[in-house]
Amino acid sequence: MEKTVCALLALCLALPALAPMAEEAAPAPSAEAFIYDGSPFLLVGDNLYESPCFGGAEGREAPGWYVGANDTTSWDGKIPDPKTGANLTPLESVVKGSEAEAKDRQAFYYSSGGALSSTGSDYFLCEFITDAHGSYWNGGRALLGYVPVEPNKTYYFSYFVSSWGSVANSSVRFGAINSADYCENAANGKIKWSGEGGVNVDQYDGENMTQMGGWAKKEAMITTGPDADYFFFNLYWLQDTDYVCVNGFTLREAEPASVKAVEAPPKGRVYAGEAPALPSRLNVIFESASAEASAQFPAIWGEADTSRDGDITVAGEVEVCGRAYPAEASVTVYSDSTDPNYSISREMINKDGSLTARFGVYTERPDKLAAALAVFDGDGDLCGLSAKIFSPASEQKVEISVPAPIYSGYSTKLMLWDSLSGMKPVFDVLETDGSSN
Repeated sequence: MEKTVCALLALCLALPALAPMAEEAAPAPSAEAFIYDGSPFLLVGDNLYESPCFGGAEGREAPGWYVGANDTTSWDGKIPDPKTGANLTPLESVVKGSEAEAKDRQAFYYSSGGALSSTGSDYFLCEFITDAHGSYWNGGRALLGYVPVEPNKTYYFSYFVSSWGSVANSSVRFGAINSADYCENAANGKIKWSGEGGVNVDQYDGENMTQMGGWAKKEAMITTGPDADYFFFNLYWLQDTDYVCVNGFTLREAEPASVKAVEAPPKGRVYAGEAPALPSRLNVIFESASAEASAQFPAIWGEADTSRDGDITVAGEVEVCGRAYPAEASVTVYSDSTDPNYSISREMINKDGSLTARFGVYTERPDKLAAALAVFDGDGDLCGLSAKIFSPASEQKVEISVPAPIYSGYSTKLMLWDSLSGMKPVFDVLETDGSSN
């Protein structure tokens, strides 16, 4: 027994030490490339709005969305606190299921409409405000949204909006705040933004953030300050406006990006003498501090020399934010020639009572070539012939034709020689039957 234990110990000591398991690398954050105000950015990570479309139906939870706790007949001047929920009423507790249920046109309700299909939801929120007290920025008829954010970050914000009424007047504001100290006093409701990009549009401003009689997308870039902890959205006081609909809220971290590379398209293949079909748009790869993503941009291509067999590179460019970036496409040029001195493309066409051989010949040699198109009946006897002598230096595209027999069972042969005297084939004989088109 002792010998067995010793043997096992010796075996264990002889085994190499097991290396610790390597930790899996964290997956790269999802990213989306886009252009904002003439500069490239990457949207990194997911939408921070848990409920960008307010839950989508009556009574469903809409995290982060509230109305003010102040009622419609008095004003108590309390500042809402998103961390504790003080002086805030969850939106889902006051929303109605139809306009008819929104009594005195002073409530929120969900409705369905295809006009907002671009936001990914058929539901949007309608807000009615006519009462002065409830229409204050923190009133019971005001919409307030809070989303946690990180300090010293840049965020892209957007939403869809539409309004109806005599004029599109309303007050809308949004930006980064420090929730512990973001309002000077509840009476004037003046917000102290933390960082840059905060927007404050009053109902009497010439530029309004709502859209009259149609849907519009509003967007902004917000940079949070060192003490920022929430992104704040506030819609209130609809002066001379019957109602406002909003939906499709987006808040994503945005990182400045640069062009890393222009992706080459898949390798193409083209007959000698033909123009390659190159894509009109190419993927441009962008990189930021933490991610990569691509987006497509129009491509402009230069001339492609397909006169010779082999691989060629076609130069092009893609313009991004006013700057041109080089692009390249690889193309294989092929032909039917058996002689390396020639590049050949050819086809047979049976149309309108004629048999036509169409081919292109590309070469640097000055010699004249001889082409012949022969037609044979079902017994193999020659019943038609057309020939042509030409110089590829002056005539690269050539056609020769013969009348098509009215009977079936015939065949054709297309031949090309380097001369009538030497008759060295430039390509293998192209044979077809009478059904060729």
